[in-house]
Amino acid sequence: SVVSVSVTKIILDTTGAERLLGRGDMLYVAPEVGSPQRLQGCFVSSREIERMVRYWKGLRSAEASAAVVTPPTPEAEPLAQTPLFPGSIQAEIEQANANGEDDLLQRAIDVVRVQRKASISLLQRQLRIGYTRAARLIDQMEEKGIVGPATQDSRWREVLLEFDP
Repeated sequence: SVVSVSVTKIILDTTGAERLLGRGDMLYVAPEVGSPQRLQGCFVSSREIERMVRYWKGLRSAEASAAVVTPPTPEAEPLAQTPLFPGSIQAEIEQANANGEDDLLQRAIDVVRVQRKASISLLQRQLRIGYTRAARLIDQMEEKGIVGPATQDSRWREVLLEFDP
């Protein structure tokens, strides 16, 4: 738990931690949500940790003294993953992934077409994705000549293609 609201504001840039009860009571901030969620974690005291360490060390020494070695069993054959989509769609997805294209690229292009502007934060909001993936989509659109390069003075990228209204 935290002592005061001001300490909470300094650490988390929001309030709420001052109401935590301790002993596993915590706040979790998921990247997609942005606001803290109250959770109950597992509280393990130092004494309990020491007891567990002693227990596992005791098991380890008992196994070492038995000196029984069992060879690993070889697998019969490697497992094959069944496709998630029917034939042609699966092949198209695999081809796009093999080319390094993101499966959200077409949706990102549609967002840029509708908004007539492009930015990483726009894609993050519209597609509900993280920064890294949105940045990768912007890079792919730049490689395809859909958007222009980043500029020093603007957070928006110029849309180079003319889209039909």
